[in-house]
Amino acid sequence: MAKLFEAAYINLKLSSKAKCGDCIKIEYIADEELLICVVCDGVGSRPADFLASGNACEEFIPTFIKHKESTIEVRITQSIKEINTKLLEIAGLNKGLMSTMTLLIWHIEQEIFCSINIGDSRTYGLKLNRLIQLTRDETKSVVLRDRSGKPLTSDSFAITREGITNALGSNQLSIEVHKESSVYISGFVLATDGFYNCINTFDSDMASILNWLEMQINLDDLIQHNYNDEQIDDLTGVIIRRKAISCEEDFIRSTKDFSSEEIFSRFSKFDILNYISSELESLIRINDTNRFLELIKAADSGSIDLGRKRYIELISVLKTAGCNNGIIYQELYQRMKKSKSM
Repeated sequence: MAKLFEAAYINLKLSSKAKCGDCIKIEYIADEELLICVVCDGVGSRPADFLASGNACEEFIPTFIKHKESTIEVRITQSIKEINTKLLEIAGLNKGLMSTMTLLIWHIEQEIFCSINIGDSRTYGLKLNRLIQLTRDETKSVVLRDRSGKPLTSDSFAITREGITNALGSNQLSIEVHKESSVYISGFVLATDGFYNCINTFDSDMASILNWLEMQINLDDLIQHNYNDEQIDDLTGVIIRRKAISCEEDFIRSTKDFSSEEIFSRFSKFDILNYISSELESLIRINDTNRFLELIKAADSGSIDLGRKRYIELISVLKTAGCNNGIIYQELYQRMKKSKSM
């Protein structure tokens, strides 16, 4: 599993709630070479949102595996129908459980993925270093009303909010499976509305996280410093990317400008960053100052930032190698101080 992809996640309940109403599940089915990611958000206006999302998340993968004889699209549809039936059968105080679901099944080596979306959680893809929304929100504007049924207003205008039009736990559930190529997609983000609606920099933030060397460390730092104060709902997401591919060394070595469109049309920013990180370490070990300076300044042209943790690691490599190279040390130290990532 670890040879094919990397993952980071956040599952943060709203501080005023007793339990988080969102749930996530990530699993790699080795014998089928399938990566499965599920993100669910229990409908807060219904009973026990945490039970709805938890049941939907936990039930999907074993149900999907059970229908192994069918195509992936059929298995997805059948599994969701069975989960929906179980939610509808729940009686007593928890009757009426409902949940959104956004689902990704990725065959990384075959470069194919299937996705479905029920409700207003979302799946995004990083395509040519731009975050693209791959799913469609199933929502409509709803006018808020008081107990008598009279519309609530503000400055003479009706107050509205977005309400979901499709959910697990509904008698009118609809399921639409999309199957697409992932050739030009280097990573995915699955997120609840409490995450993608938290602040307006979500798209650029997630594109950045998918391109940092340390996804989980930088995601945790981003949430702590940028999202925590803005959180108004449970905040949940899964971020996955393929492991870095080997860049063509002759092409990379001849590149003096990492801001060119040509290089980013052939490799993701993460692929390039990973190559530069490894190559700089090799050059430190052989004490090749000229090539080191050439490469690190070319990286500057494309705003390639390895992150403070990696610069500190490279300084440690320099000391361990016993090179005592003051020029390389100063270059690493200055970039470590200026780095915008962990």
